[in-house]
Amino acid sequence: MAMTDTNPISRLRVGLHPALTHSLPEIKYVLRTLLRLAGFGVEFLWTGEKSETSYLDIYYGPANSSAATPVEIRWCGLKFSEAPQLEPSRLAEQDGIAYLDFGSGGGCDHRAAGGLCFTNDIILSSYWLLTGAREPAYRRDRFDNLHLDDSFFLKHGLASRPLVSEYAALLRKHFTARGRTALALPWSGRSAAFAFTHDVDYPQIIRSIESARLLVSRGVKALPSIPGILNGSNHFWKFAEWVEFESTLGTRPTFYFMARKGSLAQYATGTPDCFYDIRKPEFTALFRQLREQGCEIGLHASYNAHRSVQQLRREKEALEQAAGVKVEGNRHHYWHLDPAAPHETLRRQEQAGLLYDSSLGFEFYPGFRRGVCHPFRPYHPQERRELSLVELPPTWMDDHFDRRLAVNGIADPTDFARKLVHTAGKLGGTIVVDYHLRGMNADFYPLYGQWLSEFVCNELGSTVNYQSAAELVHQYRDYEQSLDLCSLDLTSAAEHGIAAALAAEPDTAAPGEIRADLLRPEEHEAWDAFVSSHAQGSVYHTLAWKAVTEEAFGHKAAYLRAVDSAGTIVGVLPLFLVSGIFGGRLVSVPLRDRGGPLFLYPEACHALAQRALALQHDMGAKSLEIKYPSQECGAALGALGYEEERYWVTTVVPLNGDSEKMWNETLRSPTRRAVKKARNAGLECRWSHSPADLDSFYHLFVATRKGLGIPPYPKRLFSAIERHLFTRGLARLLLVESAGRAVAALIVMTFNGEMISGYMGYDNAASEIRPNDLLFWEAMRWASDNGYRTYYFGADSPLQDGLLSYKKKWGGESFPIPYYRFPPGQLSEEKRDSSAARYDLYRRMISWMPTPVLRLAGSLLANQIS
Repeated sequence: MAMTDTNPISRLRVGLHPALTHSLPEIKYVLRTLLRLAGFGVEFLWTGEKSETSYLDIYYGPANSSAATPVEIRWCGLKFSEAPQLEPSRLAEQDGIAYLDFGSGGGCDHRAAGGLCFTNDIILSSYWLLTGAREPAYRRDRFDNLHLDDSFFLKHGLASRPLVSEYAALLRKHFTARGRTALALPWSGRSAAFAFTHDVDYPQIIRSIESARLLVSRGVKALPSIPGILNGSNHFWKFAEWVEFESTLGTRPTFYFMARKGSLAQYATGTPDCFYDIRKPEFTALFRQLREQGCEIGLHASYNAHRSVQQLRREKEALEQAAGVKVEGNRHHYWHLDPAAPHETLRRQEQAGLLYDSSLGFEFYPGFRRGVCHPFRPYHPQERRELSLVELPPTWMDDHFDRRLAVNGIADPTDFARKLVHTAGKLGGTIVVDYHLRGMNADFYPLYGQWLSEFVCNELGSTVNYQSAAELVHQYRDYEQSLDLCSLDLTSAAEHGIAAALAAEPDTAAPGEIRADLLRPEEHEAWDAFVSSHAQGSVYHTLAWKAVTEEAFGHKAAYLRAVDSAGTIVGVLPLFLVSGIFGGRLVSVPLRDRGGPLFLYPEACHALAQRALALQHDMGAKSLEIKYPSQECGAALGALGYEEERYWVTTVVPLNGDSEKMWNETLRSPTRRAVKKARNAGLECRWSHSPADLDSFYHLFVATRKGLGIPPYPKRLFSAIERHLFTRGLARLLLVESAGRAVAALIVMTFNGEMISGYMGYDNAASEIRPNDLLFWEAMRWASDNGYRTYYFGADSPLQDGLLSYKKKWGGESFPIPYYRFPPGQLSEEKRDSSAARYDLYRRMISWMPTPVLRLAGSLLANQIS
């Protein structure tokens, strides 16, 4: 559990059936999203069909007649990868809740003991909605706008029914009635949160064009408006009007500016970007005024910016330079995302450094495009991960209730908008409206700003919580972080379900012939399932770590898997080709002290080791290196001619699930005094995964490495860790702060019941108040209380007696790490140890380097070493 200011947040235990391994990332994404919106932490566990389930809160899997959980959700039998081909056969209603029927039918049955049994698969339904699985199949016009005329989504009114948010509200209601504590949504003091946002499309009126346009559309009725257009009094520069209107409601607007200047010629040929230049003096003055008024300045990405990370980054940086602010949010011009894969556009925004997007709406239809009326994290189906970007879904825009009425068929805009607000309010959701800057010109747009002002005054008043877009996103991120910090994933722990079965010693010989070869794309799910279920599986065996290594260092991955005669994976070996200046090396794995084969049978280990030798030859690698294999595997490697060396030392601290007992019985009084000294000095700990805190960590990390005379890893390593590990719950960032300033920080890896000390930085000037002692104690305390069995300090030189003694004082045991190399006779690890006295001069030279030079050197060296 995590603590709020007053009450502990309940963590719900979710049991997953082993039959679901093929869709495990998707299932955990949906359940995590639902329980976040419901206000609960989550603990994922494996559970068998005949296993005891009374200790669970939620069971998801095939129908289980013996399930005794408060909530059972029955899997319909379909793989989540099939979602793009699925269309519900009907919409079933029960007790005011709608259910999508993908063949399993059903709804929700109330059990005698007060439990719920969802005979309808709301997990698959939620995934179908959250990912917009059918959107690529919808008809598109030449501007890539989706037309939903014949779609199940539109026919059954799903745009105005956020089913994912409804399912989350049902779970919140059910578990709070059973005495569980849910974290309140940040804006829950009123019915809904409401944000005004404005796309700045054409702030500078082109007088001749607009005069002609009015004359064509209105005829002689336009004549009274023409003089004002020509003399400049009838204009589109309506910033002050929007600021004044929203200030009366106690909020400030968000303005999205376009950083790419378009032209009439480009507009005529299909690239309808705006014509203004944000570098002009009038915009410089405007930006200063908006900053002083507390308005948010966001990016209005150009029409084709969705195609390129580089273009998005260029536009973001150009706006930041012109406006003098850090740009956090974006809305695409025309809401124009990649029409075939909107998630790919959102991934590109993530890589461009944006915090949130607010573009996931339909051009013609108001409502809730992805079945949710809350901020949420989008999912990338190809990369099979939750994005770090937050989506703040827009509910309606000005044109929905004006020029789009002919398409969407809404007869009464006021009534429709009222119902959307009521729905979001009932669920504690958010309403985000998009009104163009020029909409406050009632002469041109009587159904834009004027209609909105009347609607807000007549229908809303003070019944909603008015916020800016950025405020909503930051509130949601803080809320989400509180829940994630009390969550736990044990679907990789060996003591549960299939993990226990796979980790057990096999009673029989290997089933048939075992072959080893390179991993295929269609086997990625099976690889991660195998690693998650193996007793020795580490985060460095996962495909997430593969993505980190490839992005950060550019090493070519060569992942080997062994399969039996049935094609089932029975062993894995992750390898990377490190192309250094002294020749290529094939390593499992680079720059970490773990790797090596995982296997169920000795024959699988032998097949992997042999195939690795062949791969070394095929790839032209000078040598092959395997780190930290099991004792049984080491024997097989030795038999094939690999040379063993045990030089580096690791320290492992056993955790017993009781941090209080560890504090009182394991830690000696000097260690406890050091932690107390840090607390008495006012130091505070907190967990985080925000980009700003990662920047603070990296500043400390570089300073620490500089002080030690060691080149730092490049920043891109930690950006990749944030992208691929933080978002999957495989890594966490812990900070120790003094008066709000970070003085020590630690990135830990969390996988398979083990916490690994990954990367650390600290302010040496603060060492007197012992921030490092508080840092390590908080990491171990949290790990122990959240079910982790061991704390692993990583590899150290045996020459570092002081460091090894420091780590042992936490109750750790040190032992050497076996490395195996082929061919024999290579440079020993002892000769490579930079802690040795022979490297003193080099370390001093590195510590004297200016920080920018040191960072560059670290970036270059990191690609060369293993």
